[in-house]
Amino acid sequence: MVSLQQNGQHFCGGSLLDSSTILTAAHCTDEHPIDVLTVNVKRHDLSLNPTEEGGQSIKVTRQTRHPGYDDDTLLNDIAIWKLDSPITVPVSFVTLDDGSFANQVDMPAEAIGWGRIDPSNNKTPSRLQHTILPIYDNQQCSEGYGSEISPEAQVCAGYVEGVSSVCNGDSGGPLFVTQGNSAIQIGVASFVGSDECLVAEIPSVFARVAHYRSWIQEEQLKN
Repeated sequence: MVSLQQNGQHFCGGSLLDSSTILTAAHCTDEHPIDVLTVNVKRHDLSLNPTEEGGQSIKVTRQTRHPGYDDDTLLNDIAIWKLDSPITVPVSFVTLDDGSFANQVDMPAEAIGWGRIDPSNNKTPSRLQHTILPIYDNQQCSEGYGSEISPEAQVCAGYVEGVSSVCNGDSGGPLFVTQGNSAIQIGVASFVGSDECLVAEIPSVFARVAHYRSWIQEEQLKN
């Protein structure tokens, strides 16, 4: 998990594919000049200096949004960032889901980030948060959102009762399951259906990693 920052302020999350490649959401790549962006790795408490946690802050050299990204519908909401220099502190990298996990309805997956935890308060926490979100049935998700959802390109996760969700500031972060020592990334946090975040029958929506796996791997190989 990484913190994407503009002038030292967190605004989105992301995940590590290798020592110089970040997977995040395309809408996190909007309107942020590249020269004021940094990626903070191996972080937990953002109120501390990166070196106090054994972390690292690295500049960004390239951002690539998916060519099919739609700013209105947030379809294809996925992007690759390249770092100015490789990460030198010990970190773990995610493994991309090959389609084996994202269709397992009710399977518990984990979402992490520094997004809002109180829907009535815009303040974000300094410490990394996590929540368990079961994979949501595609049909139920489509019923909640209508035609806005593409089951092939997006995966929903959450609770019918609306008891937990991602929220503002979590965008770009991973939805994953753990197998042994590996984090298998299923999705990239994209949006929720309300500013309140916690709404019954309106789950969190993620870009479906397996759908974009080939594109991600192609971009990962580029400098």
